[in-house]
Order: sequence, then C-alpha cells, then structure tokens
Amino acid sequence: MSGLTISATELGSYASFRFCGRCAWIRLHVKPLPWQSFPGIFSSIDRYTKQIVVNHLAREGCLPSWMAEIGDAVTSLDPPHWSRFKATDDATGATLRGEADAMFRLADGACAIVDYKTSRYNPENQSQHRVYRAQLNAYAWIAQRLDFPPVSRLALIYMEPASDSETADAPEVVDDSGFVLGFRPRVVEVKLDLNRLIPPLLRQAARTHAMPHPPPPREGCKDCAALDALRNTLTG
Repeated sequence: MSGLTISATELGSYASFRFCGRCAWIRLHVKPLPWQSFPGIFSSIDRYTKQIVVNHLAREGCLPSWMAEIGDAVTSLDPPHWSRFKATDDATGATLRGEADAMFRLADGACAIVDYKTSRYNPENQSQHRVYRAQLNAYAWIAQRLDFPPVSRLALIYMEPASDSETADAPEVVDDSGFVLGFRPRVVEVKLDLNRLIPPLLRQAARTHAMPHPPPPREGCKDCAALDALRNTLTG
C-alpha cells in the first residue's frame, strides 16, 4: 500500500502528453513548492461564476440557457470540501481527493459534474483536454464511492473573456462605477470513462510516489530545465 494522497488536479497531469515523471515525483515529495501559486483574480472570477449559475438555478428553476447541454438540472448539490470529498483505491492504497466546481442533480435522478475554466477553449490543445478529462473523471470516481447520485454527465465550461478591441470600443461597457468585462461561455462535454481511466493513473502515481529518488526528466521538459538552471546558479 502506497499511503499516497493525491488531488484530482494532480492526477490529471499524469494523462498529459507532456507528462514528466521527475516533475510528478517532485510535486509529490516537495511540499510546498515555491512556485505553486494561483492568481487571486481567477479565484474571484471562479467564485462569481459559481454564484451566478447557482442563483439562476434557484431563481428560475433551470440552468442558464448557455448551459442547456448539461441537461435538465433541478437543483445544485453543494460540492464538499476536498478534505471530505475523497476515496481510497483498494488496489494501490492511494487516496484520491478533490473539490468539483459544481454538481447538479438532474431530473432523472443522476448527477452532472462541471468544472469552470476562465480561459479560451483551444480544440487543438488535446494534451490539456486529456488532463481536464482525467480531472473530471476523478471527481466522478470519488462520487461513485460516496453517497452521491450516479454521475451521468461531465462537462467543462470555458468562460472566455470578451476582451476583443470591438467590445472594448463599445460605449456601454463603461459607466460611472467602472467598466464591464463580459464572458462568453462555451460548454465542452467530457466523456465519462472513470473505471477505465482512473485506475491506471492511480497505479502510475503510486509507482512514482514509491520511487526513492526522482526518475530522469522528460526530454524537452521546460520545468526541469528551469529547475536545473536554478540549482546550477545556487550551487555555483
């Protein structure tokens, strides 16, 4: 048994085409990392997006029209904090934890899990999509082992900033209190495949965690190159 605890976000990185075993080992064994940070403005936007959707569902009895692809949601399920939303894999002993952005109970009794991304959707970036797909399936894998309705839908909702020059030139975006930055939502459905996708990633994470020393870096890994440059500078 590994004794490993890993987040759904971290597990998702194992599905990337650019996965680096050395970086993964460092993230598992060196905590906290000095460069781990998340700009506060994105946290504020994420919280605001969640509130907008939850309030609309409570007020109107349905999701906003731009989320119609999610299905007929009847209520919002309050996603548990990551400290409570976790489950242990019997095969590896690894504990997977996470905190979904949103969970909705659908009219058929099933559950939809949604993750909001404040960025533009790039269909060419399949490596990033693989990471997000694993992350969402990890949430479903946890929910399956806890007292939640069966998960039937997974989706990414990209909130794309309306920051083009034409929008910036519109007089209505400016008033006496400041200016308005709008977002154009794009729903991207994610395939539900938790039972085939998650166990191999957990095994890979457990093997990485059990290594006494970090494995060699992936060829061309920019993070490893930056780390080596820093180490060489500090050691002279």
